[in-house]
Amino acid sequence: MADYILERKVFLDKAWIEQTAIHEIELFIEDAPYDTLYVFSGEKMPKMPDAEISYAEFLGWTSEKDGQPPDLHIPVYEDMVFHAVLQYP
Repeated sequence: MADYILERKVFLDKAWIEQTAIHEIELFIEDAPYDTLYVFSGEKMPKMPDAEISYAEFLGWTSEKDGQPPDLHIPVYEDMVFHAVLQYP
């Protein structure tokens, strides 16, 4: 728990004291909000979570903007939206 609090303090200090811009990466499953990730402007995309879905196989995420999967090697300079790709039995 202490590590989590220290990590949050570092994040909030950078956001509030240093005024570093933060971008939201919104994740949706079947148009329902699943998660929101936060990344500082210019930092690389964080690892995307695997979705736990009981009724379908989760195949990955695709960008609402261009239909491409996330590129974890490029820096983020804008808010982004991704949708889960599911395969139904």
